[in-house]
Amino acid sequence: KLLSKYWSQYTALGDTFLENLQGLTILKIYQADEYKQKEMNDEAEKFRKITMKVLSMQLNSITIMDLIAYGGAAVGVIMAATQYAGGHVSLAGALLIILLAADFFIPMRQLGSYFHVAMNGMAASTRFSIVKRSKGQSAVEKASYISRSILVSEFDGQTYRPKYHEDLVHSEITLPPNAPKEYADRATLWNAVELSEKGQTSQLARMLKASLPNSWSYELAEEAVRDYVQRTSGAFGTIVSKGMCVDWAIHDSENEKGQRNLHFHLLATLRPLDENEKWAEKQRKVYDLDENGERIPVIDKKTGQQKVDKRNHKQWKCHTEQTTDWNSRANAKTWREDLTATIN
Repeated sequence: KLLSKYWSQYTALGDTFLENLQGLTILKIYQADEYKQKEMNDEAEKFRKITMKVLSMQLNSITIMDLIAYGGAAVGVIMAATQYAGGHVSLAGALLIILLAADFFIPMRQLGSYFHVAMNGMAASTRFSIVKRSKGQSAVEKASYISRSILVSEFDGQTYRPKYHEDLVHSEITLPPNAPKEYADRATLWNAVELSEKGQTSQLARMLKASLPNSWSYELAEEAVRDYVQRTSGAFGTIVSKGMCVDWAIHDSENEKGQRNLHFHLLATLRPLDENEKWAEKQRKVYDLDENGERIPVIDKKTGQQKVDKRNHKQWKCHTEQTTDWNSRANAKTWREDLTATIN
């Protein structure tokens, strides 16, 4: 649990820093840069505390396992010497016991390092990411990749052809009740997402890649992932009912060593759909109010007067609020826990 929390803090800190850096101009305009600076400082402090906890846990666990390993080997040596001195074993037998005692506890000493490497790998194997236009990414391209299908983007005019197709096991689109029926078509859905985002730094979709047990059959994998996506309580079931469209696919590939890698990809929309089957806002501007419920003006420190923009409109202190809770860390934690419960 601690390593999972550490990994989520690590990725969140990097994502937050990049987003704030890209939106620095807007933050300055709305006088929100100081608030974001404080927020980043708080996140960095949390990350520092989690890092120290992880290091302490690793050092303590390694120390305990080393004590058991070396202590066990020492007991074996002492017993061999005692038995030899008492004439119960020969010299060859005593030497054999000593050598076996040292080798017997080697796996115990290696267990600590293997365990922490494995835990970091497990934390990284279930990773949420955001598809961002600022990174040259395309929701249509990602949909083409996970579905192993050829898709044409109406936004940039490019035709995306997947490099592989033979590892596709199953692909499917899950829609909320208020989604247009035509969104069941992959090209229509993701082109609508692309065209609804006008900015060059727009965030387009949320993506998840997660490993599945290699011992599973295709039928079981399909049933489990569909249950995870469609569940009415928790995971993406709750979010689908709020307006999120989910495109998912199962792949069965092999690495360079010929080892099986059964996994699934999930691509979900970021904008909710309103009751009119239209894309709603992801966030809204909210004015800061004083104790009397009045808007707070942005004061120019040089003149002492309220600032105005280029259109001569008065500026007021404000901040942005998310229209959904989809980006909350609590939700990300819930989705990971629910996925673990589904697999188990």
